[in-house]
Amino acid sequence: MASTNGQICYGVLVQDGMEGVEFPWTDYSEDGEEFSLEDWWLFEKTGFSFDFPYGEDGELLPGKTKKDSDDYFEARRQHLQENPLPVEMVNVCSGECPSWILAVPGTVMKAHRGHPKMFFPHEQSVPDCSKFLSFLDECHIAHSLVGWYLSSYWG
Repeated sequence: MASTNGQICYGVLVQDGMEGVEFPWTDYSEDGEEFSLEDWWLFEKTGFSFDFPYGEDGELLPGKTKKDSDDYFEARRQHLQENPLPVEMVNVCSGECPSWILAVPGTVMKAHRGHPKMFFPHEQSVPDCSKFLSFLDECHIAHSLVGWYLSSYWG
């Protein structure tokens, strides 16, 4: 059963018609695979390199073991910890019809239906945004659009 959740974050609302805005993680690689934001960040921006132990069918490749899988995901987790994403994607509509805010990591707060959360707006501060703003520059998004956004999500 779906319900509406409340959320607040510091970032920029990505709207239809934002001229010149193209996200590199929606580009297709040479083999036709679509990159997720995290994959793009890992492989294209930070140079993560580790043999993926699974084939296209989702099964372990011949000669690979559960330990190879565990090692891959631990290396990926560690690499992300050392090279954190400069942005968090926040869906502000629904799973069937996504609309996005690019948020500064650490600023996203959510309250699920029936579980209100108290927060104090005057105590909210924005962490260092330098990597986030550089990311916006790369995507040709004006810094003037950055601010606090209150939104809902039908999930």
